[in-house]
Amino acid sequence: MNVLLLQDERQLQFKESYAGLRLAPLSAAHAHLVNSTWKYGGDANSYNSVLNYITHNPSLCVIEEGGTEPVSWLLVYQHAALGLLYTLPQHRLKGYAKFLVSMMAKKLLEQGHPVYCFVEKENDSSYKLFASLGFQDSPDYRAVWFELNKRQ
Repeated sequence: MNVLLLQDERQLQFKESYAGLRLAPLSAAHAHLVNSTWKYGGDANSYNSVLNYITHNPSLCVIEEGGTEPVSWLLVYQHAALGLLYTLPQHRLKGYAKFLVSMMAKKLLEQGHPVYCFVEKENDSSYKLFASLGFQDSPDYRAVWFELNKRQ
């Protein structure tokens, strides 16, 4: 697991506008969609975690004109790290993820928070995306998660 810290906010990317798109926070109604696409999602425990992130922490999503469902989204974990960044496959390569990360980073910086995220070592596309926005690996920090006595 890599920890990437925003080191150069000048690399954040803001488009003047995305015609026909709306930027909004996620709502509790979106928790099922987010949970169903999350690598660690799909069960009741992860659904409750996603719902908690959405209702208690900042989030942003992109909704297409005339739509009600997000096509791309970004949440913030309880420890203030960016996470659960996802874009539906048919909407990838449009710059939505970079835009969401940039907007959320700006918001967190304005509130005086450090901006960072966790990226799994094998997730090259996510690593490259964050690096292109001024995030740098913090080699002196490694995070490891494991479960003890997993409930059945």
